[in-house]
Amino acid sequence: MSNPRIRKSPSSPQKAKPTKQFKANMVALDAYSSTIALNETLMSTVKELYKTRDITNIKTATRAMDLLVSNDLNKFKKSFANISKLAAKKSGKIQAKRETKLQAEKEEMDKVVRGVKRVERVATKPKTRTKDKGTEAPTYEVEFIKDYYVFGAAWEAGNKKLIKMIEEHMKTKPNIKLTLGAAFQIQRKDANTDNDDPFSVQEEILEEMKTEFEIKDVQLYNIESVKPTILNLQSQMQNGFDSAIDRAKGSSWTVKRIDTLFGIAHTLKAARGSSYIMTPAKWRHPKCGLINIHNDDQECFRWCMLYHQSNRKANSHRTTALAKIVDKYDYTDITFPISDDDVTTFENNNGITINVWRVAEDKNTYLHRPGNVLHCRGGLVNLLLVENEKGEAHYIYIKNLEHMLHTVVSHYYKERKFCPFCSKTVDCKSETFEEHLFKYHYSTTNNCNLELPKEGASMSFHNHKDKMERPFMVYADWECSLIKTHEEGKTHRHVANSCSYYFVCTFDETRNIYETFKGEHCTIEMVKKLKELAKTCIAEMRENTKMHLSQEEEKEYKAAETCMLCNGFWGKG
Repeated sequence: MSNPRIRKSPSSPQKAKPTKQFKANMVALDAYSSTIALNETLMSTVKELYKTRDITNIKTATRAMDLLVSNDLNKFKKSFANISKLAAKKSGKIQAKRETKLQAEKEEMDKVVRGVKRVERVATKPKTRTKDKGTEAPTYEVEFIKDYYVFGAAWEAGNKKLIKMIEEHMKTKPNIKLTLGAAFQIQRKDANTDNDDPFSVQEEILEEMKTEFEIKDVQLYNIESVKPTILNLQSQMQNGFDSAIDRAKGSSWTVKRIDTLFGIAHTLKAARGSSYIMTPAKWRHPKCGLINIHNDDQECFRWCMLYHQSNRKANSHRTTALAKIVDKYDYTDITFPISDDDVTTFENNNGITINVWRVAEDKNTYLHRPGNVLHCRGGLVNLLLVENEKGEAHYIYIKNLEHMLHTVVSHYYKERKFCPFCSKTVDCKSETFEEHLFKYHYSTTNNCNLELPKEGASMSFHNHKDKMERPFMVYADWECSLIKTHEEGKTHRHVANSCSYYFVCTFDETRNIYETFKGEHCTIEMVKKLKELAKTCIAEMRENTKMHLSQEEEKEYKAAETCMLCNGFWGKG
């Protein structure tokens, strides 16, 4: 007796070859027929199900065919329902196996992709190096292996390493003046239209150049302020990057790659025994309203706040007198010497507004750090931050801001206060300075001045000359070619290949002109032409000529009682 043949599963990608028995069974099923059209259709369905192996047992198929021949549709419905249920169950198992197999293949592929990305990440990981390590101004660099063309992407890739190196440096040198910058390469290209392919434009590199930039330095006094300070400098770095490209001679410069981000850490000599710095000569006179406390430690800010709590009379600025005052302020999370971030923390801890002024390079004072107006109910303090040549800083208490800024120069200013947020003096006759702060600055964002128009006020249009039709107008347009670039985030660049303008004279159509320009220098040629045209038009508009009116127009002119532009009545005279 021969072994029975095992029929392959219908889920197999290769269809099982029909056996002799299967062919005989199909012939037997084909022998069934019915004169009823519906039953004939149902028979075809049963045959198809057996042919596709959804019905695996020939007995099940012949039983269904017999019921259709005898036209017993009720029993056929039950039998066919069981057939459909088994077929669906079988199909579900097959689908589950396929999905399991696909999921396993996907996970295997993901492992491969992650491995490739990990290798790529390691291979393109930025390198770090230190120049002039043993000096008082070492340079910490983050060198990029991967080509970056957009400064934002390079900044995101390198700022963490730069922050880490600066923090490590400040563990041994706690007071530094940090200068950030970047080095990069730029290139100038030109379109080469003299190639074999008429439908493409190739680019030629005309010039390459390496350049770098630095931004204005910042002072850091503790490790905690390194990360927020550097992250806040991103916009300044972006502006410095853009300005460095603009300073390059010529036009059409593009970024080839960004080489490094760097930070120069200039060591500041910490004051020993005293942070006192003499008041600058310009404000040394007592009438300038400055109180410079001669302290012997690094806590000049705390001494200024003690003086703010004193009666502020003669000799009350001496440290011996200030030491007797019970300090009501909270210095939690504050480190000395104090930084701008610590001043913000102090404001939030104590609910007080502190404005920090500074002497600029032009020897004038400017508001360096505006205080939080939301805390003005707790009091307003003005401090002057001065520095010496060694980079040491010192806070001086501003007793009278108006005297320091020299805004009190006449009797008129005696009843006025200088508002740091308005940057001007305000009248304090009808309202106090505190009322002015609450009215215009207290409930605003970013210290913006909020002033609504008075009730019943109205707005009106006054530039009625702009209603008049212009005698000359120009409409210009360009057509550009899309040139492929290698810049990150930018696939193509527009390069003008032709342009045109349409000159319109609104009072004489015969003077209208349409001109086109083609080629590499089409824009320059059109601008030159428009400049010549503008000179002619301006000269014509400046020339006064006599108006020629018809009798009807002259009659309307004499009878007019209002202006044709503003509809206002003529004035007397």
